Amino acid sequence: MFSDDIVPVAAEVEVTNLLPWRVLVVDDERDVHLVTKMVLSDFVYQDRKIELVSAYDSEQAKHILATQPSFAVALIDVVMENDSAGLQLVEWIRNTLKNKHIRLILRTGQPGIAPEDEVIRHYEINDYKAKSELSAQKLNTTMFASLRAYRDILIIERTRQGLEIMLDASTEFFDHYSIEKYTHGLMTQLMALLQLDFNDARHQDDGIILFSPPNYKVYSSCGIFSGIDSTRLNSTEQEMLSLAEKEQGQNWQECWIKHSNTNTFMYRLETMKEPLAIFIRTKKPFEEVDRQLLQIYLKKTASALENLILQDKHRRSQDVTIRSLAKLAEYRDSDTGEHLDRVEHLCSTLTQRLFDLKLYPETIDYAFVSMIGPASVLHDIGKVGIPDAILLKQGKLLDEEWIMMQNHVTLGSDVLSNAIEVSQHDNPFLVMADRIARCHHENWNGEGYPKGLVKDEIPLEARIMSIVDVYDALTSERPYKKAWAVDNALTWINEQSGIKFDPELTKVFVEMMKA
Repeated sequence: MFSDDIVPVAAEVEVTNLLPWRVLVVDDERDVHLVTKMVLSDFVYQDRKIELVSAYDSEQAKHILATQPSFAVALIDVVMENDSAGLQLVEWIRNTLKNKHIRLILRTGQPGIAPEDEVIRHYEINDYKAKSELSAQKLNTTMFASLRAYRDILIIERTRQGLEIMLDASTEFFDHYSIEKYTHGLMTQLMALLQLDFNDARHQDDGIILFSPPNYKVYSSCGIFSGIDSTRLNSTEQEMLSLAEKEQGQNWQECWIKHSNTNTFMYRLETMKEPLAIFIRTKKPFEEVDRQLLQIYLKKTASALENLILQDKHRRSQDVTIRSLAKLAEYRDSDTGEHLDRVEHLCSTLTQRLFDLKLYPETIDYAFVSMIGPASVLHDIGKVGIPDAILLKQGKLLDEEWIMMQNHVTLGSDVLSNAIEVSQHDNPFLVMADRIARCHHENWNGEGYPKGLVKDEIPLEARIMSIVDVYDALTSERPYKKAWAVDNALTWINEQSGIKFDPELTKVFVEMMKA
């Protein structure tokens, strides 16, 4: 079955307890499985052995490929239950299973049935061998080439995925998750560059952290450090950092430390006004090419990351200013309690739910989701212009007093419109806040105020605010009323669907609050 050569003896390699490369052997002859296992019993590539899995017909092979973890290589017989079973299996793997990564090697004992040039031309395979020519030496050579190609394909794919995430993040500066998405992409690409796979036993003790050296705040993490995002480095990593600063000074940029069988690499990103550093811990040996790739890559990503962090700081400062301004109205009406906090949370939560459900896709994007919570706290800013005798009145307002109270939406819109004009450029956040302040008392049926807008004439952000504002008012206790039970409030809101509220928004909101 195999030519009678001597099976090559693999070079002595210290094989650690690593997950093996998974190879599927598909053949209806049991002897083929036995001989393949014998020939590859000592095969090692990159310190990993091979795990052979047997299938004796194409249907069994399909079940294994569809239900078991990833295979790197498949050795497939052409002629099994019929003359083209192997070729049909290749078509299924590539076109139905859509597995483009696995390396496919066809083997045949009857080369005349499927001529080599025709098979190579029409089927997406990586090699085609007659069993009579597949010596032990050639099988080993083919396996080395296939595993090397499989490894490189995975590296390219992971790099592509990381780049996609980073490109998405770079275009969404208003998305408050953009730093998280960007740094996740950064981690993914670093893993690809260093050929780290945290699902692989070889790297289960490895990890990467992006952190701020002055206060040890963690921005993103993966591997063994996963789960410590938004917290701080533990004592072990802080000791490593202290050692680096002791050896290279407070302004260190790059530090390599080898401790026992673990390599630690720390790199301070250039151009950062707030120092940031990458901490990498791995048992994988660092080659010179690893160092060069890391240095080039981290220098190129530092500026983009700095811009995102500055955007985040600006947003936080803006939120503080806005909340302070909104509190002016709330302080004059102490009965509202934590109304602003609740409204901000519910507006953000409802909008995120709409985004997840892909509703209103022409309007709701990452920026919309990010802005609506902070913008909502300004909805009643116009109340600062309402006289205390009306604003703080405990009983029912007279008709003329109610007309004056309604003026708070116009007053609030005037304040925000003036801010937009003073800023002398389009400010999406202020525009959204203006629409909310001006239109959150408009009704779906056109009987609201101040303009009597109907249905989609009312901006979406104001329709969202309308439901949230009324729900919080109903379920909150005031001196002139008791808080409604949640179920009663939701029932009333449901009854107002198509009258006061947008029907689709009402349905999503009620379902969300009942979940």
